[in-house]
Amino acid sequence: MKADIKEKWLAALRSGDYKKGTGKLQREYMDNDSTEYCCLGVLCDIAVKEGVEVPFRKKELETRAIVFYGVEETPDYLPKKVADWAGIEGSNPAYKDPKLRGHTSPGLGEPRYLTLHNDEPGTTFEQIADLIEKYF
Repeated sequence: MKADIKEKWLAALRSGDYKKGTGKLQREYMDNDSTEYCCLGVLCDIAVKEGVEVPFRKKELETRAIVFYGVEETPDYLPKKVADWAGIEGSNPAYKDPKLRGHTSPGLGEPRYLTLHNDEPGTTFEQIADLIEKYF
């Protein structure tokens, strides 16, 4: 991962400016004018603010809107353009720790995905930032 982008991502996750959500990169609620982000959605938001030309559209539902990013129109994972800009391999960043079991495999040292950490109840952006700082 590119060091300068990593620092911006860590700062954003630790800033308190982003409300943590689960399941989607970005979800906007019209009834209370709030927005929730997945940790990867925060990175997408930074990319757009930094001038990366990432197409996005909102799909409005009854009380909320889901934001789809990139030509892939993905609501769940990084679009290729953001991953390339950030220097991240793949759309669902993962890390390996030889002492930990993977999320989808019982073996030690198997991949652990940021999206699954994000969606675990009680996990904070601060904890996710610590993982990014250590493994990326």
